[in-house]
Amino acid sequence: MERRMRPVADKLYGQIIPGIKDIDRRYQMRLPLPLHVELGVLDRELGIDVFFTLNNGMRLTCQEKFGSPSFTYLEDVTVEYYNDPVRLVPGDWFTMIAQLYFFGFASKDYKTFDLWVLLDWPRTVWETIKGNITWERMRNTKNGAMADFMRLFMANLPEPCVLATNFRGDLI
Repeated sequence: MERRMRPVADKLYGQIIPGIKDIDRRYQMRLPLPLHVELGVLDRELGIDVFFTLNNGMRLTCQEKFGSPSFTYLEDVTVEYYNDPVRLVPGDWFTMIAQLYFFGFASKDYKTFDLWVLLDWPRTVWETIKGNITWERMRNTKNGAMADFMRLFMANLPEPCVLATNFRGDLI
């Protein structure tokens, strides 16, 4: 589903991120020869899925999660806590340094997002450590999946954390 939803997310990013010029899921290595690598390593180690280049040359980093349409009714945001709770393999909760966090539930036809939010991740971390956000740890018991998650209902997101969303009626 992730690859299928990327073009849908890219179209939405173009509508909600001011001055966006380029969206790249590869990273250009600083070597004498031009070399682009997939972001898999940056995703695993730092929670970065995508780079946005803005018209003024500045860049933003983003972690993105696309939820199944069957879970839209939950109206929540989740962050992977442990990839493997038994062996304590850390998930995005511990490793993510991305500036933005996009979480969206795909529509049943996978052509749009029924529900989505773009978070200012450093602000979200800040509000969490100040005690203004309470997350709930959720064990994943479906289909033999190992990862567990931290969960927060979208209605409980503090306004300063939300850069854009369709949850509150219209685009912010």
